[in-house]
Amino acid sequence: MATALTNSTALGTLDAQRMHTKNASIELARLSTGRQNPFASQNSAAESISAQFGSEAQVLLQARTNAMNGANMLQVVTSAINDQRTLYTTMKTLAVQAANGDLDETVRGQLNVQFLENLDQANEVALDVNWNGLFLMNGGGSTGAATVAAANAQAAVGLVASGTDFTNALGANTKGYISGTADAVRVTRTAAGTYDVEVDVRNNDVVQTFTARGYTPADNGTLGFVSTADSGNVIELTQGADTSGMTSAATVKTAVETALGLGSGATKAQFVSLASAANNGVTGFSVTSAAKPGTYAVSMIAGSGAAKITGGPELKSYTTDAMANTTAGTYDFGNGISMTVDNTFATATAFNQMILTVDSGGKVDVTFQVGANNTDTVSVSVPDCTNAGRGITSLSIDTVANAQNAITHLSQAIKDASSDYSTIGAKQGRLEITQVSLETSARNLLSAKSNYSDTDVAKALTQFTIFNTMAQVASVATAKSLEETQQLLSLANKV
Repeated sequence: MATALTNSTALGTLDAQRMHTKNASIELARLSTGRQNPFASQNSAAESISAQFGSEAQVLLQARTNAMNGANMLQVVTSAINDQRTLYTTMKTLAVQAANGDLDETVRGQLNVQFLENLDQANEVALDVNWNGLFLMNGGGSTGAATVAAANAQAAVGLVASGTDFTNALGANTKGYISGTADAVRVTRTAAGTYDVEVDVRNNDVVQTFTARGYTPADNGTLGFVSTADSGNVIELTQGADTSGMTSAATVKTAVETALGLGSGATKAQFVSLASAANNGVTGFSVTSAAKPGTYAVSMIAGSGAAKITGGPELKSYTTDAMANTTAGTYDFGNGISMTVDNTFATATAFNQMILTVDSGGKVDVTFQVGANNTDTVSVSVPDCTNAGRGITSLSIDTVANAQNAITHLSQAIKDASSDYSTIGAKQGRLEITQVSLETSARNLLSAKSNYSDTDVAKALTQFTIFNTMAQVASVATAKSLEETQQLLSLANKV
């Protein structure tokens, strides 16, 4: 009813228009945002529940990814163990063949060459397997002993004075990381009439090759070999008073082999490190599981103020940043090994060479977080799968006795590899099942979250259409109601 002062009908239709417009706006917001409750004031409890479900689902999805990555990591390990088992079986087959009495030394020697190649490859498999920088099969590293070498960094036991070709003393230029037994010599004659000589030094399964290019025999001269792995590693042999007998590649090879104890019935030359008690400010070394077990040499790089470490199973060199004088600190070599010095350390008067032994930790422990709680974990221990860890270092099949010994050790290695494969494979299977379970749980949580938070598009579109239509109708009704007021005002003006 309209009066001169109030049009209650128009006010009612205007309120209806505002209400329908607001409701239409809410439905439009739901459609445009995809959220069932685009404004916190609408249903804050539902939004809180939805957020909780979403948070839990996100955590479980990350845990699922962890489980998937863990399963993939262990797949790498089990594949490598299977490769090792295949190599062990091949080696055992060769050993059984070599142990038979119908073979002569030549054939058995040929079998031994193949056997040693497979032995080295089995060790390389364990040393090379890593996941994102974590070496998994080398047993991990643990801190070993460190000693300081004397000024003459290396000595050799078993050098032989071969007539007048070589003496049994190392030259003064011998230096660097040289640890192991002389293993092989190769000589080729160059077009210029000089000789290229190579010497292998074996330390268990690690072979370091030293080369001398353009060598010419000279009375009372020297023959210097430089490591192909690190030019800082040098062996220098001292020549005798008369080298006239070295006139061909064959005679040079024989002379060098004899000097290194590689002749028939001789004892192979053994290169060893000399140690002293001084540490010159070095207080210790620390290692992580990334450090590969083995023997390393640590020395200063002249003029750079940095330290260098070389050796180990990789035979690679790693260096620290420049080191500060008389300042305590820790210096990282970048290979899992770091060195700590105190404030007495000075680069100019630092050690000549330190010999560091990194022992195997025996296993590498890995824990996977596969749930929302800190107790939702799966732990795996990967044993030392190197030849040392398997107990098969220094095997050979060059004699019947050695072949029979190899059969015994390889039989156990095959059993150990099969056991490791089964144990780690079971953990891998558990992680794969966990991955599926976590994915299902996360999917259900996301579905529940959707029930609370996601827009029902069909419903929202229908509601928007209804409210929008009602708002338009209310707008027309308001306009009609206002006409009554206009008519009253028109009559009043005529009076």
